[in-house]
Amino acid sequence: MARYIFRMILQTIFVGLLVYFFNADSNMVFHFQWGVFTIWLLISWISQFWLMKYDRIFPSFSFQGSEDTLKKADNPTVVTSGTQYRLGQDQINFGAAIVLYILSALLGPIILLVRIGLDSYLRSRDRK
Repeated sequence: MARYIFRMILQTIFVGLLVYFFNADSNMVFHFQWGVFTIWLLISWISQFWLMKYDRIFPSFSFQGSEDTLKKADNPTVVTSGTQYRLGQDQINFGAAIVLYILSALLGPIILLVRIGLDSYLRSRDRK
């Protein structure tokens, strides 16, 4: 439950930032306007309540390479490069997570419809 609340707070922040960004003028002063994109973001935020119930909206990204090779090495230079490799991997995973949250905030209703369609297709296929 705490994970769901955290994810919803994070999505609310992303949607709020997008609303601010797309309703700001050239001096980045906020002037709220009801437009198609603002309504779309509102619908997308509402769809997040259902999307966040799924464990994974997108496939998880884990850029793992030759970490096993680095663990087996006895050379301290290789161990140091392994630590740097893991730090770089964490930065890539963090960046990918932010991009996926923004995509989920922008394309929420479409992702929800695809997810519902896919689930209903899989359920109907399993019944046969």
